[in-house]
Amino acid sequence: VQPSGVSLCAEGRGFSAVARQAVAEAPVKTGTSYEVGQKLHGWTCVRSEYVKEFSCSGYLFQHDKTGAELMSMVQPADENKTFSVVFRTPPENSNGIAHVLEHSVLCGSRKYPLKEPFVELMKSSLQTFLNAMTFPDRTCYPVASCNLKDFYNLIDVYLDAVFHPRAINDPRVLAQEGWHYEVEKKDEPLKYKGVVFNEMKGVYSNPDAAHGRLANMSMFPDTQYGVDSGGDPREIPNLTFDYFKNFHGKFYHPSNAKFWFYGDDPADDRLELLDKFLSEFDKIEVDSKIVPQPLFKEPKTVVGEFAVGEDEDISKKTMIRRGKCVVGDSTALPFESACFDRYVSNLGCCCTSDLTAKLSEARRVLKPGGLAAMSMRIAEQEGDTSFALTARTLKPFGYPPQPDREGLRIGLDLELLRERLRSAGFEDVIAWRSWVSVPLQTLDDFMQWNLGQPPVRKFLDGLNEEQREQALAALRGAAAKPLAEGAVQIGVAVVSGRAGSAP
Repeated sequence: VQPSGVSLCAEGRGFSAVARQAVAEAPVKTGTSYEVGQKLHGWTCVRSEYVKEFSCSGYLFQHDKTGAELMSMVQPADENKTFSVVFRTPPENSNGIAHVLEHSVLCGSRKYPLKEPFVELMKSSLQTFLNAMTFPDRTCYPVASCNLKDFYNLIDVYLDAVFHPRAINDPRVLAQEGWHYEVEKKDEPLKYKGVVFNEMKGVYSNPDAAHGRLANMSMFPDTQYGVDSGGDPREIPNLTFDYFKNFHGKFYHPSNAKFWFYGDDPADDRLELLDKFLSEFDKIEVDSKIVPQPLFKEPKTVVGEFAVGEDEDISKKTMIRRGKCVVGDSTALPFESACFDRYVSNLGCCCTSDLTAKLSEARRVLKPGGLAAMSMRIAEQEGDTSFALTARTLKPFGYPPQPDREGLRIGLDLELLRERLRSAGFEDVIAWRSWVSVPLQTLDDFMQWNLGQPPVRKFLDGLNEEQREQALAALRGAAAKPLAEGAVQIGVAVVSGRAGSAP
């Protein structure tokens, strides 16, 4: 039995949207593996890793011509093949550009000049997942199917949609999906209509959504998260066609794209398939970085409003959300005395240059009887196969010694540590040494973790090429045993106590 499918017109030639076959396809052989640095079909493998949780190999590729990135998960045991293309799309205002564009690119393309190919695929393909999502900082286009031919067809339609949409040449798509004027009655004022406009009117009428949106946007007012990527109905009508077209040209480019493949489809074919789409583009610099929010200098209160019915009692309609995040010096906390019931410092004692002041401040801000718990790393702890292992391995290459901080040494003398807390005004003090496991399973994990530490990275960057390679080789060699034993760990000391009756 072969049910009828829907054909998408591809520049004058028939192109079956689906392959509806009652006979299951033969399993696809995917015994492919790649080496870091290997080049194939316009891509270079830059990272290789076995992912234990999924029992499969993962490869990170970079496209030679455009700089696009591809995460290729080779999973021969899963017939549900998945693909996604993701663009970082940080908005600069609340006109809904990212959301409107997400809708619009799926309204026909260069190869498939239909009005709504997305709807046709939903009705007729063998997809197990088909959607598009707008987040505050990115836009995603995922598809999935257990049928290989159908899977390739979904990818083809989606890639042509995001890179060559009809919308950037036809203002009517923006009018349909974004906003337009509409006359309902001859003597009434014009009204705004549009798919996204109407959708966001519904979102903005929900009190819970309004409350959460106000809180989140108020926490990050100077960043991309301080605006609504979905679109504020009051601002969506400000979206112009030129702005719409330029936003697509800037962010919907391979140089700003990340691709994902997973499943039992042939891994080599993924590279070849994508390269055919990307090869017509050249690499460009795309500024899509996410800027950090500057710290607030004082507490902030924000009040917003939400819609209620004309006849509703508003006396019990108030919603409140309280939250406070303060950045300060642990040796001079910006809080009143005796204002907290609990004090927790995770590895903070080994980072301060004045342990006495830190302990004194911890006692000051605690109410009498309040509990304190603190942990600290122990420098050069025997058996430490993380920080201490790195320091010992790089020492012959000139790696500087650990800072001479009391908090890095005091964990070696637990009785001294207990006495320091008692002197600061704590009672019922207990202290012990322990190990914290670091979730590193492969050599690549270990190297990436080391290179992510600013002191290590700065030190390695200061070596010449030959010294750097020797140092990296030494790190790899040192990591072999703890990785094999599953014992990458940090030596720590932990101490706790109860605040006495008087500071």
